[in-house]
Amino acid sequence: MPVYERKKPTKDGRKYFFRCYYRDKYGSSKQFTSKLYKGVRECEKGERIFLEEVEYRDLTDYTVMFIDVYNEWLEFKRSKVKETTFYAYKTRTRKHIIPFFEKYKLHYIKINDILKWRDSILKINITLQQRNRIITDLKDVLEYARDNYDFDNKVVSKVQTVKVSTIEKANDSEWNYITYEEYQKLIEATDNILYKRMFEFLYYTGLRITEFIALTWNDIDLDKKTVRINKILTTKVDYAKYDILPPKTTNSIRTVDLPDNIVTMLKEHKSEEEKIKCFNNSMYVFGNIEYIKQSTFRRYLNHYVKLAKIEPKNPNYKDGDSILTPHGFRHSQASLLINLGLDFKDVAERLGDTPKMIETTYYHMFPQKKSRTVNALNSMLC
Repeated sequence: MPVYERKKPTKDGRKYFFRCYYRDKYGSSKQFTSKLYKGVRECEKGERIFLEEVEYRDLTDYTVMFIDVYNEWLEFKRSKVKETTFYAYKTRTRKHIIPFFEKYKLHYIKINDILKWRDSILKINITLQQRNRIITDLKDVLEYARDNYDFDNKVVSKVQTVKVSTIEKANDSEWNYITYEEYQKLIEATDNILYKRMFEFLYYTGLRITEFIALTWNDIDLDKKTVRINKILTTKVDYAKYDILPPKTTNSIRTVDLPDNIVTMLKEHKSEEEKIKCFNNSMYVFGNIEYIKQSTFRRYLNHYVKLAKIEPKNPNYKDGDSILTPHGFRHSQASLLINLGLDFKDVAERLGDTPKMIETTYYHMFPQKKSRTVNALNSMLC
């Protein structure tokens, strides 16, 4: 490699430098420009030493940008998780991590930068669990940088989540549901026949909203009085407007028995849908040729819940919050089944969860469990 000469030397007479190409430990071709030397021979010696060091040891690239490492990490995650999970990673990190760190060189990120970013995340008006998820995302990126780019592990160790209190850990099943009496008030207040039918269907089946909007008439067997759940519709993909995907778990694939009132409603609904030109069983049950958008469903649900004057159960409720979310119908179905005397296994089978998940989520809804405990203690004292 040739030695180059600067037009103006430094005050102490240094003006020679070398520039060469080498392959780093990742196999990428890199260009290196040396410091200034006083003489040509000294500069040539410096080049030989540099190339020998590159050959015999890894060279940390201090010029690598955080954004480049992040993009590598993102592709790595794509290969490890489902598309919907990947979409969630990408959406969170691009919104909450990239704006802060995008212009940083990776190795120039210091502990103070991490703490400053973390403080900004903790001020966002989202749940603590959501903030912790974002903090964990950054830690994951920097751990990837540590393992692949020799990033300082001391800095990685400062990316710490916030301890969640017992109250904050309480899941929304404790407030995000309606009783049977409240359900009746909601149905009476709903003057839109399509949404009235959708509310009825969700309350009596407990389907996840992604399962619900994916339903076609092919999934409904009105003679056997069943609905087959074997797919979800999600917009959380970056390659299309939406996609139809298999459920996340095998437990979610199930056949749900329909009560008579829902079968009667579906028969009436289908007879009206069949009047649509080119009707076929591949059409969506609710929405026909176009699926029902979740945002639209939430807007109508909020409207009718308020119209029904259903009081919020959430102790932390603020004006503007949802009293009942689409997922609340799932909690409502669980509550209804539990009050009818079904156990963990029965509820799990209908909702497409494991008994353990049902027990963890809805234990507070099983009053007979608590009464058994008290009865056992009373028996001991007799």
